[in-house]
Amino acid sequence: MNQKEMHSDDSPAQIVESILNEFSFYNDHVLRGPLCRIAGLISLLNMEKEEENRKKIIKCLAEAADEIDAASRTLTCLLNKYTTLNQNHSINKTY
Repeated sequence: MNQKEMHSDDSPAQIVESILNEFSFYNDHVLRGPLCRIAGLISLLNMEKEEENRKKIIKCLAEAADEIDAASRTLTCLLNKYTTLNQNHSINKTY
């Protein structure tokens, strides 16, 4: 785990809580940041007339899309950890 390492003495519920906290952090900060930038950049692109500036904005859009792709992959890994833990330890599905 990135933010909090899992330890062998952690209960399955503690591990799930850690995974869900990391998921929440990624969703709130790592994923939404580039998404908000894309929304702003689209507004700029719609207003911009100069081709050189439009190219710069498009480059920034591509970079933000790459950030979203990386964040999405991380979120998938976190969900896979939760699913694996849930299957291995029969954790209550209310988590």
